[in-house]
Amino acid sequence: MSQNSDEIQITLPDGSVRPLPRGGTALELANSIGPRLGKAAVVARVDGDLYDLTRPIQDDARVEILTA
Repeated sequence: MSQNSDEIQITLPDGSVRPLPRGGTALELANSIGPRLGKAAVVARVDGDLYDLTRPIQDDARVEILTA
């Protein structure tokens, strides 16, 4: 679990880890990686489950941003 309760740790497919505010969305994550990814994103896979891009992520997770 994250040391700061207001921040969670997101592990990306390449193994890198990015902080995200607790309750942040996959769309916010995608935009933080790059604006082109944010525009191309259609859905996210969060710990194996599909998430709408605007669904809040509450805990540390493995996240993959999926594009068309």
